[in-house]
Amino acid sequence: MLNQFEKNIKGIYGKEGETWLSHLPQIVRSFEEAWGVSHLTPVKNLSYNYVLKGARGKAPIILKLSLDFDGLEREAAALKAFANYCAVRVLNQKKGALLLERAVPGTSLKEIFPEKESMGLEVAIQTIRQLHQAPVPQGHSFPKLTDWLRTLDKDFPSIPLFYLKTARSLRDKLLATTKESVLLHGDLHHENILQDGAGWVLIDPKGIVGDPVYEAGSFIRNPILPLLNLPEAEKIIDLRIQAFSEAFDWEKKRIEEWCFVQAVVAWTWALEDKGESIFFQQLTDIFGRKIT
Repeated sequence: MLNQFEKNIKGIYGKEGETWLSHLPQIVRSFEEAWGVSHLTPVKNLSYNYVLKGARGKAPIILKLSLDFDGLEREAAALKAFANYCAVRVLNQKKGALLLERAVPGTSLKEIFPEKESMGLEVAIQTIRQLHQAPVPQGHSFPKLTDWLRTLDKDFPSIPLFYLKTARSLRDKLLATTKESVLLHGDLHHENILQDGAGWVLIDPKGIVGDPVYEAGSFIRNPILPLLNLPEAEKIIDLRIQAFSEAFDWEKKRIEEWCFVQAVVAWTWALEDKGESIFFQQLTDIFGRKIT
């Protein structure tokens, strides 16, 4: 029986994915030798990349392997840009592979939700405050939000046309009224903020240039399943929106509109990846009520 990681890889990459999965043991061994790493074991909850934790000498490391070569290269570039702004360091890279510092103990904000919701929210706010100070590198090749959100222009019969049209309209309005652009993490949810010693660091940036307000959306709607399973889910979402608005002096309506656009975009990606989409439909319904 296939696990979710294998299903994801085969669903996206087809035959190429099957071949890559079958060769993973040899690929891992080649990097053990090339980069002098050992004691490699896969992390829990693999999704679209093969991620292993281990050591290089006495230093804790992460080895990340992926078929998304461009995405992995962009991640490395973003981590380097965020290097002095609460991000893990890139130790080495090659096509399809990254060697990274490993956060220790590596506890994610998801693991303390919902018991420490207030603390997690404050950590997320401080993390965003730090990373948005990072200058956008000169001569960069990071995509702009305009490019990132073009998926909305495709046809998705499974998504109500009203939602698609509303998301397209809001996207265009929000992009046209963006006053400043920063280098965004682009996917700053609870599992991408990890405890490292006494502080917190970010991992897995997408690396996009655009409206800083966009950054809050991922945290606000996550962790999706545990959040949606709570009877007070919508209240938690409202409190998060209010907190981000107050912390950064962002217009509450603008946060809500970005949240709606992102929920629809996530829905389209889930459909394209042949993944579960019902949760994104539920989120779209929630944010849809806030923008009407």
